[in-house]
Amino acid sequence: MLNSCYLCPNRDKCEQFLPLPQSYRIALVGNPNSGKTSLYNALTGDCQRIGNFPGITVDVKSAPWKLCGQEHTLVDLPGVYSLSAFSRDERVTYDFLTQCRPDLVLNIVDASNLERNLYLTAQLSELNLPVIIVLNMLDVAHNQGVAIHVKTFADQLNVPVVGVVASRGKGIDELMVEVSKALRQTERPRIRPYDMTHEIQIDFNHLEDALLALKTKLPFPSVRWCAIRLTEGDAYLHSFFAESEDPAYRQVATLTDLLLKNLKLHSGETGEVAVMEARYAFASGLAQSCMRRFKKEHRTLTDRIDSWVCHRYLGIWLMLGLVYALFVLVFAVASDWAWITDLHGNWYSPVDAIGAVFTAISTGLTPVISEGWMRSLFHDGVIAGLSGVLSFVPVLFLMFLCISFFEDSGYIARVSFILDRVLRVFGLQGKSILSFVMAGGLGPGCAVPAVMATRTLRNEKDRLVTMLVSPMMICGAKMPILLLLVTAFFPSSAGLMVFAIWGVTWIAALFSAAILSKFLFKGDTTPFVMELPVYHMPRLRGLLMHAWHNTWLYIQKAGTIILGFNIAIWALMYFPHMETVEAHATPRGAMVAPMEYSYAGQVGKALVPIMQYAGMDWRDNIALLGGAAAKEVTYSTLATAYAMSNSEGTDSAFSATLTSSPYWSKARALAFLIFFVLYAPCVATLYAIFKETRSIRWTLFALIYPTALAYLLAVLVYQLGSRFF
Repeated sequence: MLNSCYLCPNRDKCEQFLPLPQSYRIALVGNPNSGKTSLYNALTGDCQRIGNFPGITVDVKSAPWKLCGQEHTLVDLPGVYSLSAFSRDERVTYDFLTQCRPDLVLNIVDASNLERNLYLTAQLSELNLPVIIVLNMLDVAHNQGVAIHVKTFADQLNVPVVGVVASRGKGIDELMVEVSKALRQTERPRIRPYDMTHEIQIDFNHLEDALLALKTKLPFPSVRWCAIRLTEGDAYLHSFFAESEDPAYRQVATLTDLLLKNLKLHSGETGEVAVMEARYAFASGLAQSCMRRFKKEHRTLTDRIDSWVCHRYLGIWLMLGLVYALFVLVFAVASDWAWITDLHGNWYSPVDAIGAVFTAISTGLTPVISEGWMRSLFHDGVIAGLSGVLSFVPVLFLMFLCISFFEDSGYIARVSFILDRVLRVFGLQGKSILSFVMAGGLGPGCAVPAVMATRTLRNEKDRLVTMLVSPMMICGAKMPILLLLVTAFFPSSAGLMVFAIWGVTWIAALFSAAILSKFLFKGDTTPFVMELPVYHMPRLRGLLMHAWHNTWLYIQKAGTIILGFNIAIWALMYFPHMETVEAHATPRGAMVAPMEYSYAGQVGKALVPIMQYAGMDWRDNIALLGGAAAKEVTYSTLATAYAMSNSEGTDSAFSATLTSSPYWSKARALAFLIFFVLYAPCVATLYAIFKETRSIRWTLFALIYPTALAYLLAVLVYQLGSRFF
């Protein structure tokens, strides 16, 4: 519902809607699953990925936000439970708040988990930042029988509190009004400091007073933050004061020692425990004072569903069944069922319909383009490459749609819980599943954000192992080749074959993790603790927007990066000028295309002595080399190579060209697929690994190890498969 101020006829004259004097930087801070990214999208109109599990936002994201005639910067920080900076994502959030000092912080608090969320609010109060509390998920709290008195909440914190349901856009206008008011104030709202435990309150006040006298000299976020850190026993901070020549600084160190000594004497606790208890007491007291339960607790729908979904034995079989059903359903709707008709009454599946459009374009334009390199560029370099890549857009869209449903509903968090026990056998923890899912473990993904998502892992051993093996998952860029060969050679069981290849990537990743954990990264796996959010029924509009956003990014990539790569590779396969090279006869008497002697052909032939054991010829080698730069290029390069090959040139569909070729078989198709899905990550992923590890050694390992593993498995599959197919 719109705020009444937005319906007021005098809105343009109202002070809170007058243009703000300058542009401000506003940060969103909150726990994972608190709806922070939903609010970010609602305010900016952006389409950042949303998921009901931690690790979706692993870096600082920003977007322009138009408010009161001025364009401001809205910053979405990684979701964290605290600012203790144990993990990389906590460090990112902590560094931004302490070093960049935003003009205003919107602290998103999950109303259905109020007490747990307020621990982070207590830490924000220590930084003395201007804050507005955004009380999100009021609908979920109400369904749980919980009501929150917003005015009492605001009075006790001494800052504005706005109730919203970000996923549905409710309360957004009220929030904009409060932000406008806060930015106009000389003294912006700051959270009232919480009290320390009674054992140290007096000593803490003395310490704070001593620091307050040095306020103008201290290079720290706030006086209270400094006092808290000293109480927690920060060795660097203590030495900063104790080793100073200024008596006032040494007095701070003396007061700190006295505080910790008295605390140990009275309660036997450390300062770190005392501060933690004070934060929890603040969160608990505030939650109890403004919450009331209007109906008795009962077994919720989430509890009833979880009794099946999270069952120790049944849960994993349900997960496998869902993944298999996803593949079968997507192939049936996008590729098997003919439910799209043209003007002539012909019926097509969505995949075939796109292929027919490209065939019509090629048939209509090819005769008007002069023969020679221009026609080859158009037919072989553009049409042959893009038609296959774009034909599978319907499959990708449906997969993105299904995965979005799993993410937004809260099921992915359960997958982490279900697989935690399995992953521990292989030296990983349940939270590693988040990177696997983002890389494509349950459907099309991308390895780059998956590598970045390892920041949520606190243990360095878990982080590195997960980072090195998660790119083995089937990302969206690998799907075109996978779908091409599966539909061409296994048309009656395409869904089952994709499910089998998916299983192979998981087995390879898990066994690789076990080897790395045992021989290279020795150490204990950290305990897995993760919140399981309540189930949500995702909005259809949100699912469609997310699926279309990812699909459109893929289409843009196909029309720019993939097309550019394909034209460059076409040139390498066309020159030296094909007309100046005579055709050569093979030992079998077949005429081989002059392309074999092009620049790219010579490189591909140089790799044949190695790759022939996996059933691959020089054209396959060229495609795989192109895929090392970007996986999407593999399809277009392979299609271009066969389109330019005189020995097997044909105007039929590329899949038909492969199935009719005497050199292709089911064994060769399987070997190619195994090698393709597992070999070296793309350049962007390797750069992300280098950026996260700052190590050339691990970056090279990420390049060499999966390629060697992929080669060994491909040779095994081809040699054994040739005996049975």
